[in-house]
Amino acid sequence: MSPYTHLTLKDRESILLGISTGKTLDTIAKEIGRSKSTVSREIARNGGWRNYSAATAQYRYQRVRLASRRPRILDRPGTRDAVIRYITVLHWSPEQIAGRLSLE
Repeated sequence: MSPYTHLTLKDRESILLGISTGKTLDTIAKEIGRSKSTVSREIARNGGWRNYSAATAQYRYQRVRLASRRPRILDRPGTRDAVIRYITVLHWSPEQIAGRLSLE
């Protein structure tokens, strides 16, 4: 398991506070317990030293995180109803249903 953890909103607010008070990249990184490169990438990715916004950075992080998920099969239109019909009416096994869904 990786020791890496994502930046939290609190981390991003600390970065913003550090930028606002004129602290160095090294100081900000030490205060939040992250590497300088992590803080540097976070600032560059979200507006730079002049336009960094913790709220915008958090929003972008959450949006990208949700978009990276694999779409759920049963969320597709009609698929859920088909699976329910295969189970209740046709009494198919999960293996038969999976095979049928892969064909469709």
